[in-house]
Amino acid sequence: KILNLIVHGGGGTSHIPLFDYIKEKKYHKKYKLHINFTDGYSDFPKKSDINTLFILTPNNCGVNNMPQWARIITLGE
Repeated sequence: KILNLIVHGGGGTSHIPLFDYIKEKKYHKKYKLHINFTDGYSDFPKKSDINTLFILTPNNCGVNNMPQWARIITLGE
């Protein structure tokens, strides 16, 4: 089912509140990986010690525009 999903982005998201929430609730101590689907047109923390994987949707901002502290996977067009 996941292979048939059509994912698209529209920009304007900020991931910063989500990372703040994860830190506040200490979820990063309980879980080993944080996974985000995104087009990358977003605000990100400048640095993070939360183990993070960003999965970039097609028509994304480009891997070079993503945070250097995260792991990145791109979905095919």
